[in-house]
Amino acid sequence: MDIIYSEFLEGMKRLGFYNSDIEDQYYSLNDIVDESKILHFYPKNYLFKDKSFNEAQIFLFEKEKIRIISFLEGGYVSIMDRTLNTVSRVELLHKDRHSSSITLHFDNGDTYFLDSKLDSVGHNFKLQEIILDIYKYLQ
Repeated sequence: MDIIYSEFLEGMKRLGFYNSDIEDQYYSLNDIVDESKILHFYPKNYLFKDKSFNEAQIFLFEKEKIRIISFLEGGYVSIMDRTLNTVSRVELLHKDRHSSSITLHFDNGDTYFLDSKLDSVGHNFKLQEIILDIYKYLQ
């Protein structure tokens, strides 16, 4: 499986057959997200079998903004758009072929931490590649 937004949506669609909340969230994303604008996609806490879907977040990096999407109870999605010019600092922690993490600091004090080892099981290398691509993009 590639870790791209369209594959994520396909996974949501399959889960939606068994869970009406996820089905509602799937259709909400289709209403709001323009897939053609996504430059980088990062799923946090999605690639776990033992975690609830509500623990997942997705990060969509577009030309001018970062969209942070959370999945809430009752089939709701929460979308926070942050403009790239509000990123005050980016920290990368990298160990070749082992793991990478990136911390995004924003002007208002918000911080987001993405970690290839902590955010998935069995997909560490793919998430590490995405983190490195995000870091290069934000430079």
